[in-house]
Amino acid sequence: MKQAIDHTIRFLLFSNCWVALSVGMLVTGVTHYHDIHSSFYWGLFAFSGTFVTYNFHRLVRNKTFENAQISTERTRWLDEHRTFIVIAVGVLGILATSLFFLFPIKYSTLWVLLIAGFIVLGYALRIPLIGKSLREISALKNSWITSVWILMLYFPLLQYNIDIRYADLVIIGLFTFIQIIPFDIRDLSYDSPGMKTVPQLFGTRGSRIIATVVIILLFAALVYLHSVHYMQFVILLFALWGLWWKQTPERLLLLELIWDGTLILIGLYYYFLGTQLIIAFHSNFRI
Repeated sequence: MKQAIDHTIRFLLFSNCWVALSVGMLVTGVTHYHDIHSSFYWGLFAFSGTFVTYNFHRLVRNKTFENAQISTERTRWLDEHRTFIVIAVGVLGILATSLFFLFPIKYSTLWVLLIAGFIVLGYALRIPLIGKSLREISALKNSWITSVWILMLYFPLLQYNIDIRYADLVIIGLFTFIQIIPFDIRDLSYDSPGMKTVPQLFGTRGSRIIATVVIILLFAALVYLHSVHYMQFVILLFALWGLWWKQTPERLLLLELIWDGTLILIGLYYYFLGTQLIIAFHSNFRI
């Protein structure tokens, strides 16, 4: 039983299914919160697109690791399951494309996907004009990732005549940025000093203190905007747990589940909020 659970966790993390589920759940929750009835399909679109882009980056980076003779459990797993990943990327790429043409796309909003696509490609590949990838530009690694996630949230909302709640997008963006910091702590031995990630600039403890302050402020912002909800405390607990629980080889896989799992919880939170708004609307309509 334990072995089956271990294999499942490794599959979810190393195949990038878990991070794709994080983006998918955020998009599902936010679109449902904005009363978009096709929220599930937008979430599936986001899941598929994220799976494709993350694995594209992973395959490229894995080649760099091979050239540098760096071997990790993740790279070895990818080598063993490369055929499956390539097939899955193809299938989910076709699914994402099919869903795209089924949505009521406003072509004037395609700039959002173009910017996201440029960041994804520039993050994985070196840009000739600057001689480096976007990932290698000092102090901007987390900003690029956060930008793509927020663009994925923003794109569906632009397709409908709705009032976009920008304050919530800002909160989710800041949460996403903060949830990347534990990954940066994990990658301290692999990231070049020139990248100037948050832990490289402020140290492990300093980064955790800064992240804690921001998490508490974001929790307060959620309470201010939406009043008290039990999911806010669950999100706070998971965010702080994943941030402060000491990273050891034995805990690392569980911690990675918690880091991206916190963003899944945020997506669920907005889904619940959307459901409450819909129920309240229909109750008032009956009155």
